[in-house]
Amino acid sequence: MDGLDDLNSIDVMDKPDRGAEEDRPVYPWKRAKKVAAMLSFSGKNYHGMQRNPGDNIHTIEDELMSALSKSGAIDPEWEKVPQKAFFSRASRTDKGVSAARMTVSLKMLPDKSLVEEINSFLPTDIRLQALVRATGNFNCQTHADGRTYLYLLPTFAFSPCEEVVTEGWHCGPDTIMCVNKVLQEFVGSHFYHNFTSGKLPMEPSSRRFIQEFEAGKPFEREG
Repeated sequence: MDGLDDLNSIDVMDKPDRGAEEDRPVYPWKRAKKVAAMLSFSGKNYHGMQRNPGDNIHTIEDELMSALSKSGAIDPEWEKVPQKAFFSRASRTDKGVSAARMTVSLKMLPDKSLVEEINSFLPTDIRLQALVRATGNFNCQTHADGRTYLYLLPTFAFSPCEEVVTEGWHCGPDTIMCVNKVLQEFVGSHFYHNFTSGKLPMEPSSRRFIQEFEAGKPFEREG
């Protein structure tokens, strides 16, 4: 540039209109973080934990994602596509199975005050117990270090096979002692390919480590 005239000849671009940016709606889920959430539910009226396609398949996850959406904890678009929220579950449950402490992980607003509001949109047989901030790469399925299962069955399932018994049969301490002796054979690391389909002997995915396996004392309910 040789002089002031050359400088004045330069076109100056107008600054961008800040008003247009301010009018743009704020995306509230920009501050969503990975959390671990603990649920309790009675599975009597549901087809298990995991979402499945179909209008007549009622699952725990359907109710949970709907409540999260209605409470504003997640983007409404994530309700039907939970993968966008990086949703995962510690384990699946079958139809009718309940859980006392089921953990799920996902991205959502990390406000602990949301627990009560989310519960207000959940049916009475599902309850969100707590929310805890987690690291960004936390996955409750792969990071779980153990799972506890409780099964209820009638004691006549342990009756001697050579006897004809009815539902009124009761087992004594000796029977429970024998049952627990058998159950101890499952404790430790073993392959369970014979308990499922499509698994070959010694296949790593069929290996499980059982820490404890015990039959408790018989009890009567409303008996």
